[in-house]
Amino acid sequence: MIRAFIPNYDAEAARLSAFAPSGWVLAFNLTPFGPKLMDNTFPKKWQEIYGQGPTFQHDPVWKWIAQTSDSMIRWSEITIPDELNILAAARSHGLVYGAAFQSKIGGKQSFLSVSRKDREFLDAEMSEMSAKFTLWSNLLDNDAGLTPNERAVLFLLRDGLSQTEVAAKLNVSLPTIKARLKQIHAKLGATNTTQAVAMATVMDQLKHLS
Repeated sequence: MIRAFIPNYDAEAARLSAFAPSGWVLAFNLTPFGPKLMDNTFPKKWQEIYGQGPTFQHDPVWKWIAQTSDSMIRWSEITIPDELNILAAARSHGLVYGAAFQSKIGGKQSFLSVSRKDREFLDAEMSEMSAKFTLWSNLLDNDAGLTPNERAVLFLLRDGLSQTEVAAKLNVSLPTIKARLKQIHAKLGATNTTQAVAMATVMDQLKHLS
């Protein structure tokens, strides 16, 4: 489902992997039962270890994500005590240098954590990843800032109405519908209306997931 939500997801994931060859985890809309959307490319063995025992709860990176109001940080800059030496254990799996990004929108929290083993992330890399993550979080957690009128257009198109029929249904002109669609494409980063409708449908479905 994450591929339907993020435009050009495979290319975006490849770009993340180029920045973070040791792996990354991207998670949206955290709940007590876990994130509603997640992709994780960290080493499988580390994923197994991380999911066992107290590792997750005591990870200083996770604590920073849960507690901070900041948007990004390098792992080496986190001052939260690593009482269980979790970051040292991560280094043995190639997760030597890392960075974390987090977003809280309307009570919904999402995060991105990335790693490489050869050097710290450059400022330019941090900025690009932060910009992408902010865009994706806004897409999912804030409906990309779509207005009620814009959402109405999308969901009428989803239901099979033509643009002319949508205009009649909403009692506005066809140029108004076309103008709204132009704004929708820009907000969603969609290349066409079909993609925009698909993304809006996914966002609506996610609201009803437990």
